[in-house]
Amino acid sequence: GGCFFFGGLKYKEQKFNATAATANMGLLALSGIALVLPTPFASYYEVHDEHVLLVSRVAALFLIFMYVQLLVFQLKTHADIFDDSGEGGGGGETELAVLPFWGALAGLLV
Repeated sequence: GGCFFFGGLKYKEQKFNATAATANMGLLALSGIALVLPTPFASYYEVHDEHVLLVSRVAALFLIFMYVQLLVFQLKTHADIFDDSGEGGGGGETELAVLPFWGALAGLLV
């Protein structure tokens, strides 16, 4: 929602890829469930803190694996679905990246 708000401050009309939004929404829902999972698990089964920590770490590893799968899906196996070059308005012009790759990678890691 924030992207649409701040994008709307600069552009009168915006477009987005519904396929990418659906894929990202699914991963967001999964990460929300994994974030909440250890607390009810601990209270229901009355386990010790070290077991809850183990469940939390397994959930974190699972989410990292799911994120890597999403990146492979979007950037390699189904990149043509997420390509916006054929959609109107651009006249075939290629938009150059403003932020270099290493800057984007550093922002992702921070």
